[in-house]
Amino acid sequence: MISNHQDNANFAEHRPHIGIDVLGNSYVAYRGYDGNDYEIYWVKINALGTVGNAQKISTHTDNTNNDEDHPRIAVDLLGNSYVSWKGHDGNDWDVYWVKINASGTPGTVQKISNHQDTINRNDSKSEIAVDNLGNSYVVWRYWYINTNIYGVRIDSSGTPGTVQMISTHADNLNNDDYDPQIATDCYGNFYVSWKGYDGTDWEIYWVKIYSSGTPGTVQKISTHADNVSNDDEDPEIATDCCGNSYVVWHGYDGTDWEIYWVKIGASGTPGTVQKISMHTDNANNDDYNPHVAADFCGKSYVVWCGYDGNDYEIYFVVPPEPAPCGG
Repeated sequence: MISNHQDNANFAEHRPHIGIDVLGNSYVAYRGYDGNDYEIYWVKINALGTVGNAQKISTHTDNTNNDEDHPRIAVDLLGNSYVSWKGHDGNDWDVYWVKINASGTPGTVQKISNHQDTINRNDSKSEIAVDNLGNSYVVWRYWYINTNIYGVRIDSSGTPGTVQMISTHADNLNNDDYDPQIATDCYGNFYVSWKGYDGTDWEIYWVKIYSSGTPGTVQKISTHADNVSNDDEDPEIATDCCGNSYVVWHGYDGTDWEIYWVKIGASGTPGTVQKISMHTDNANNDDYNPHVAADFCGKSYVVWCGYDGNDYEIYFVVPPEPAPCGG
């Protein structure tokens, strides 16, 4: 058991999220009840498996008597960890961020969802990534009349940049965007994917955030012929060290849900979308919830759950070898 904070001895903990450093130390953020409200906690487990002392890290004055939820954690090469979550400030939900240094000392918690669009509106479901230099980038969804995706870069000193709306594709200006996911490369660029409604169905979108924090052009990447007028959902993203990114999702092909995959080269050019859920078990059965990982050499690996006519099983594939770095 790693949720050893005294607050939580007789109360429930939820939503653990984990990161790891190059030395094999792991770091977990989770949501726990302290008898008054839900807070965010952090704990380190060293490479030998020894559990440290859990710390309450949701110490912003906004949230003293209000709930926090949905923690996400990322870890840099030096063992510093970065956590984002949503917290209620007594008026609405906002997104908060803190850095815990390699010695386990938390810095100052900051409210980072300060875009003029979102003042007095709900911000939630943050995701975070950190580059090799300790710059982090947080994305989240905002809801009022319709839902959009916002993001901000926090530099290695802990100074946030300007919050920007990044879901700027013409399809979605008056339609909803949900479920942002984020990854980073070895050069300090960040890559975000999400699902957005284009007025007809749900599609998958992608954007590169340059190391300066400036977003590039948003692209619709769910371009398989199966899905032109059918829904695409549940995107996941991974990157390799060269700046190629790999996105997977499940999409409806008119008969059942399948898993799709695409590589976006370092130049920002998407390749051909491929249907990868080709196991004979699933020819006319549903496949859901893909997850993707990529190695330094530019090979990606995908898992998902698929129905085989009897029950759901887990499937795995290595998509075809992509082009060399920079392709």
